[in-house]
Order: sequence, then C-alpha cells, then structure tokens
Amino acid sequence: RINLIEDDIMLVDAEIKEEVKDDKNVELLETVPGIGKLTAMAYVAYIGDGSRFHKASQVAASIGLVPKIDMSGTINRYGSISKHGCGYLRSLLVMASWSLIRSKTDSALKAKYKYMVKCQSKNKRKAIIAVARKLAELLYIMLKTGNAFEARSFKPPVIDITSILETA
Repeated sequence: RINLIEDDIMLVDAEIKEEVKDDKNVELLETVPGIGKLTAMAYVAYIGDGSRFHKASQVAASIGLVPKIDMSGTINRYGSISKHGCGYLRSLLVMASWSLIRSKTDSALKAKYKYMVKCQSKNKRKAIIAVARKLAELLYIMLKTGNAFEARSFKPPVIDITSILETA
C-alpha cells in the first residue's frame, strides 16, 4: 500500500510540474525565499493576476490574515485573525513565512519578525502571522508589477540620544 501511495504522489508531483512549467506568475513568485511551486501555484490560483483588488491590504483581508476589530464607541479592540477566505492558502503562507525566517537571506520580513519578537516582546506565532500578512501583500505587488524579489535588508534608524538629551 505504501508503494502504491508513493507512486501516486510521484504522479501528482509530475502533473504539478507539467502544469506550472510555462506559468510566468508562478516562476516570478518562486524568487521569494520560502515560496515553492505549491505555494506559488495556490496563490496564483486563489488571487489570479490581482486585478480584482485595488490595494495589497485587500488581498490580506481576502485570505483572512487581518485582525478582527470590535468597535464600541471610542474603544477599538483588535482580536485574532479573521480567518476569512482560503484556509489552505493561509496555512501555506504561514509555512512559507517560517521558511523565510529560517532562510539564510536577509530581508525586511526577517528583520520585522526579529524586531517583533525581541524588541516588542511579541509571541512568535503572532509575529509569524504578521510576516505572513506582509508576505501575501508582497506577492500581490510582485504579480502587479512583474518585478522579481530583491532581498533588501532593513536597518532601523540610529537615534542619537545625546542630541535628544541636550534639547531637553
């Protein structure tokens, strides 16, 4: 039984490779560290070319990576993610975010995760959801512009404390 299942898996993998062989959008999204064929293919299948969205934040909302908001008077409470949209794509983006965090390439998303965990004392799972949201928005922008991923390191601004103390 295991051999039959492994043969079926190999057949499905071959069919997936054949389907996405000539797809430029999938190849474009695969330039991002952590994004493989399956994640890129699922993203393109769900989002398409992105023409139905006006902003990148709408893509994150359609996938369900934005927080629930409870508004009552002047009080706004932000809860867990809304989980609207495709749960399979959301889980693939979270797994891709973990892979991106553990990759050797430095990027602004990796720096965002480190900043949230170390400086803001956020939970690792909350930080990875934030990275997944930014990753979904990044993939949308890549599809709209047609530009490949460029690893840009993020360096926080250096604050000169002596000048602040002198002015006070």
